Amino acid sequence: MVLQGCCKSLINNNNMTMNVSYFSCVANSHKPQGSLPIETILFSERVRARVEALRALPYGSAEFNQAKRSMPCYTPSGVFEVRNSEGLICHSGVLCVEWDKVEDVDALKDLLGGLPFVYYAGLSCSGRGVFALIKIAEPTKHRAYFRALADYFGGIGYRVDESGKDVCRLRVASWDGSPVFNPDSEVWDIV
Repeated sequence: MVLQGCCKSLINNNNMTMNVSYFSCVANSHKPQGSLPIETILFSERVRARVEALRALPYGSAEFNQAKRSMPCYTPSGVFEVRNSEGLICHSGVLCVEWDKVEDVDALKDLLGGLPFVYYAGLSCSGRGVFALIKIAEPTKHRAYFRALADYFGGIGYRVDESGKDVCRLRVASWDGSPVFNPDSEVWDIV
């Protein structure tokens, strides 16, 4: 249930604090530890060493998977009482799209940096994927916006991971030394 008044600032997504739930690790991601502004998580140096250590492990190995499950994580699309669609307290006004096992992550980030509606784009925790955060006009249309964005990116040759359609989608904290960041990005309103 979305609390009334919690999302009133979503009318002007360009000058708002977008709060998200955070969790100690993937293995403990049912009940959040609290909420933070999304930019605190995106630009935190606190996870840098852990992300770099994870990227040094053989991708897909048992050691890699165990380390990834111990990483802190967050829900880019909102604040939750518990992490499921019924537990949503307030939508952040942000939708996350992601691409796994990208052949040229720099080329995709360059493309995303040229799109006026991309708020943030950076490397996934493995360093092999890219994720983008996009402000949306109406949080109640989360899935419809996701579908439209999936169609848009598919039309230019980048098929998105379908997991982003879920409002409670978990994102492992990552670090990127050269992310795309446009705090004045346009708000996506196409369904």
